[in-house]
Amino acid sequence: MSKYILRFDLKLELGWTTLYRIERISNKELGGYIEKESQLSQYGDAWVSGDAQVSGDAQVFGDAQVFGNARVSGNAQVYGDARVYGNAWVSGDAWVFGNARVSGDAQVFGNARVSGDAQVFGNAWVSGDAHIDCANAIMLVAFGSFYCITVTRKYVFAGCKKWTRKEVKKMTQKQAIEHGCPKENFKYLRQAVLAAMGLVKEKA
Repeated sequence: MSKYILRFDLKLELGWTTLYRIERISNKELGGYIEKESQLSQYGDAWVSGDAQVSGDAQVFGDAQVFGNARVSGNAQVYGDARVYGNAWVSGDAWVFGNARVSGDAQVFGNARVSGDAQVFGNAWVSGDAHIDCANAIMLVAFGSFYCITVTRKYVFAGCKKWTRKEVKKMTQKQAIEHGCPKENFKYLRQAVLAAMGLVKEKA
């Protein structure tokens, strides 16, 4: 049995593509925009809401939620209990699944996989064949440099470098600059990383 309909009278023109707002049949709740029914499963609790957009051959299914101003396009798949929201964009052949969260202005594209309890947010980009599936991982962008910072239960990664959480807490501005952190971004990045470490609790 169908759980939603396409509202052909409420459409969004994006170049050559037309998206239609969806409406939940049970309570007339308006959802976000999709291009065709095959993009949002009629089974499970998957839903697209707010001004979120799903286009191309992208699919949202399982219990996944896409909301806010988020976009899912190309051949991307969002499923399981995944959440994509804010201004996040999942595209290409990327998959976001499990309990993963992609938010803020983050972008996941290419053949990237974000899964488990991973969280990708801020201005982070996950691309290529990257797989972010560390238990309770959070990815942050290192502004002004060419790599991202990932916080896990045991370590903090920046590009190919790895430190223990204790080492990061003790790291001075001078040491951070030696590792490639721009001086003008040190204070912001330190606050962001420490906040992420607070969210991702260290294993006992």
